[in-house]
Amino acid sequence: MKYEASIGGMDCGSCAAKIEHVVRGFDDVRDVTVDLTLARMRVELNDEGEAEPIAAAVRGLGYTVTEIGDDQPRRPAVAPVAAWRDPRLVAVILGVIATAVGAAFSSVPAYVVGIACGGVYVFRNAATSARHLHLDINVLMTIAVIGAMLIGEWFEAATVVVLFAFAEWLEGASMTRARRAIRDLMELAPPTARVLRGGETIEVDAGDVAVDEIVLVRPGEKFPLDGMVRTGTSDVDQAPLTGESVPVSKSAGDEVFAGTVNGRGTLEVRVTAVANDSTIAHVLRAIEQAQANRSESERFIERFARWYTPAVVVIAIAIALLPPLLLGGDPATWFYRALVMLVIACPCALVIATPITTVSALARAARRGILVKGGRYLEQLGAVRAVVFDKTGTLTQGRLTVGEVVGSARWEPSEVLEVAAFAEQQSEHYIGRAIVRAVAERQIVTPPHRMRRVEAHPGAGVEAHIELCVDTPIIAGIGRIKLAHTHDHSHDGCDHDHDEHADHAHEDARIIVGTRGLMQQFGVDFLELEDDWARLESRGATVVGVARGGELVGIIELRDVVRPEAREALIALRKLNVTELRLCTGDNANAAAAIAAEVGLDPDDVHAELFPADKVAILEKLRTDLRGAVAMVGDGINDAPALAAADVGIAMGAAGTDVALETAHVALMEDRIGGVPEAIALGRRTVRIIRQNVALAIGIKLIVFVLATMGIATLWMAIAADMGTSLLVIANGLRLLRG
Repeated sequence: MKYEASIGGMDCGSCAAKIEHVVRGFDDVRDVTVDLTLARMRVELNDEGEAEPIAAAVRGLGYTVTEIGDDQPRRPAVAPVAAWRDPRLVAVILGVIATAVGAAFSSVPAYVVGIACGGVYVFRNAATSARHLHLDINVLMTIAVIGAMLIGEWFEAATVVVLFAFAEWLEGASMTRARRAIRDLMELAPPTARVLRGGETIEVDAGDVAVDEIVLVRPGEKFPLDGMVRTGTSDVDQAPLTGESVPVSKSAGDEVFAGTVNGRGTLEVRVTAVANDSTIAHVLRAIEQAQANRSESERFIERFARWYTPAVVVIAIAIALLPPLLLGGDPATWFYRALVMLVIACPCALVIATPITTVSALARAARRGILVKGGRYLEQLGAVRAVVFDKTGTLTQGRLTVGEVVGSARWEPSEVLEVAAFAEQQSEHYIGRAIVRAVAERQIVTPPHRMRRVEAHPGAGVEAHIELCVDTPIIAGIGRIKLAHTHDHSHDGCDHDHDEHADHAHEDARIIVGTRGLMQQFGVDFLELEDDWARLESRGATVVGVARGGELVGIIELRDVVRPEAREALIALRKLNVTELRLCTGDNANAAAAIAAEVGLDPDDVHAELFPADKVAILEKLRTDLRGAVAMVGDGINDAPALAAADVGIAMGAAGTDVALETAHVALMEDRIGGVPEAIALGRRTVRIIRQNVALAIGIKLIVFVLATMGIATLWMAIAADMGTSLLVIANGLRLLRG
């Protein structure tokens, strides 16, 4: 059993650690994950476990708990009021005023008021943590304040608690900003839709709209669901989803996505995916799952923080006791130094250094139409030293056009296309779509038939088993049918009535469309057209053979166009110190070489006529040779094995493509190859900022630690260093949101 809830009021690493500590104490809890950046808790319970006692325990810590159901939006909890109206800030301001009065008049009562006002939330949280035997920054700070008062350091006690409370408020406000960035992404799609039902337009919940229903989208409104334009013309702003800076013209037959913004025209849209299956839903699921793909840096820091605080506390106790006992030192002096140690014992800045940077980078990437599935892959992007490209749909535009068609002795070119269209009519591959489009453009009518089975051979082609009505005039006129067997009953897709045509016959045919290798695999003799095949390939074209019933029907030439920005993208990658750029394709060597020459790749960096397993082998060899991360860039349709095998799989044009969104580690929502160097550059910058944050968090604490041991650091210096470092790493991480 799984329980998921949104947690309100969780602002720092110690908050998350405290919640996790308390929840793990329940016998029925198998595992718990507290996501600080998304303000969310996930608990895995035994079958007999109950969620309510856990929720009650978390509420007892002073947080709000809102259960997240399967059908509810998973938005991060944010502060319900404006930052300047936060009661914690009011308490800090009162504490500052009282402390200033105490300093001006040397008034102990004023200091006491300042300590009470500034520390009201600190002391309350400390009492809660102590009750659950959890040692966090609030407990350590309370001990330090009480200790300072005991030795008469009233000004330091008041100053420390007010500074700490103010820094805690600032940290919470900064965390809220990061959460709002994620929340904005999660609120792209509107909750309701205008649906045409029974001749009327009614407004319903987007989740209640079914596939094939018609949705009306007016000018300036967001599309509630993915769909296909049925009527109307408009410009659509797809920047919220794909990062495209220029609106895209949409008319009948064009695809639109939930969360994008309609322009000046009213559109009627036929829904193609329910709310939970829309492109934006896939994006949100990937963002939600990012916590499961945390970076190695974040995991290491979590392990480090578990022993850091106890170790420093032990050292602080030793400093308070051992010098006076063993060396005859002044107990008050060493006790004060121990209090300074306690202040710097909490690893808040260290714990938050990585997640705040990661979330900021993920939010920025999503705004640019780059979906990265977690900090793990951001770090991998930053370490990429080699990029392997698929050809069709990646370096090329992927809109193939049918060129020359050559039929064998008994087949006409139009018949070759007709036979190929039988096998490719349901294909999502570029070659299949090009063949089907050519058949439609040339007004070739495919006879009635029934598709029995289609099997894709990735990287090679497709095999289809169909059932044809043999006495249909188009088929009968060809005169080349060899019946496998006949039936005396009617079938779907055939216009003949069973009662009137008892002798009506059908043919079961196997059609193969694919490479030379696939033809050879099925024993198809293509010797008759071998010279034509070689001639077309020598022009740099992609050539596929078409066979039916083991007989070669003909060959089809397909041409593609290199993306205009492909060469610039490869230049940008080289500037990012990506040392190896490779082209791996299942296409023929001549076609691959022609594309490579246009984009500026060396002939030695081209690998052609590959099967998916061959691409995986090349990736593995590159990883071994370079001892660095290797990225694979593909279209996500037939590159799934290579995308999964790479350290970072990058799918292009993923909007509307379930396979790409599910398989790839990074999905470029827009069909834009320039997103590849942009993603790698973001990964590089993210890693750089994480390292800066970790160095700041450890370095500053180490300096204060040494100064405290020497008796130079004071309490207010320690709190300024501790909370100042936390704010510094937050501000540094949030820079990624701005650009």
